[in-house]
Amino acid sequence: MGFLSESVGSAMNFNSRPALRAGLCLNRLQRREPCTRCAEICPHGVFPLKSGGAMRWELCTDCSLCVSACPTRALIPSEPTRRDYAEALESAQVRITCRREADVGTLRVGCLASVPWELPAVFALRGKLCLYTRACASCPREMQRAAVTAAVEALKSFLGPGLFRERVQIVDGEDTPLAVPEETPEMPAVTRRELFGGIRRRAEKRLFREAEKRLPLLLGEQAEPLAARRLLAEAVRDERRENPGLHVVLPLPRFNLNCFGCGICAEVCPHQALSLVREEGGTRLVYIEPYKCTACSLCVGLCPHKGLDGLEALALPHLDKLPLVRVKSLSCESCGAVLLPGTDPPICRRCAKAAKSRK
Repeated sequence: MGFLSESVGSAMNFNSRPALRAGLCLNRLQRREPCTRCAEICPHGVFPLKSGGAMRWELCTDCSLCVSACPTRALIPSEPTRRDYAEALESAQVRITCRREADVGTLRVGCLASVPWELPAVFALRGKLCLYTRACASCPREMQRAAVTAAVEALKSFLGPGLFRERVQIVDGEDTPLAVPEETPEMPAVTRRELFGGIRRRAEKRLFREAEKRLPLLLGEQAEPLAARRLLAEAVRDERRENPGLHVVLPLPRFNLNCFGCGICAEVCPHQALSLVREEGGTRLVYIEPYKCTACSLCVGLCPHKGLDGLEALALPHLDKLPLVRVKSLSCESCGAVLLPGTDPPICRRCAKAAKSRK
């Protein structure tokens, strides 16, 4: 029984804190510029400030600040947090409040900075969003206040001024909150306690399956680092059916004339947002799936040929696969591999060596 109790306790503790996908961490993907964003924003010292230090998950209070701060989305919100997100997504009008706010919102979090900006964007595209930021003015944590400001600016930039004014209300003073309409859910109502109370038992699996049908990206085993971004891509597609002229704005990699299509950027991208396609006439077309690009700038920093200048905000019709740029490219006459500009004759070392050995 002792072993069983310990195992159950361990599992519950794991589910009640963010999950780390170590392979997506910037410090695993590069060592030029150590990333300490999770450590800097964590109020409890869970993450080490220096490379090689151990994480102290026993100190974690599941505030989720690290989740929204991570530039590569290497951290997935805990299961209870994802349940709260899933429940809020079923509302046509969402009010997000922090625990210092007297009014209880549809989604109540420890700090507004803990919610990745993509999720409020989904709420706004699906209906109405009300953000209560008035408690931020007296918040003693400067980094968290700055993170909330940055998230609001990202939301405003993404939606554009018009849609932002139409769908989003910022309560930063004594404003009267939006009235919450009565909702008539399409599916039979299931309470949070029925869906998520305690450890999942066999009798509860049916309820979980119903929830997973509605939001498979947030709940269950399919939960993933880019869940909010996938939901955002779906929300943009749905909105364009009613508003065909909709364009959203995201910062994406900016290629320059030094790029010749070597493909290193696509190889290092944590979420495989970039891909290259060889064309006739000596060019390559660089494609991007915008919802996968988290603006971590890893491709910019690791390009050995300085083929990227950074990020630029682009207006996009959707967040699915799009052509980004066409670049001049020189290919090996034998195998088609990309060659450095000016290589003469146009043949790679491997093919040249193979041809020489045949002679």
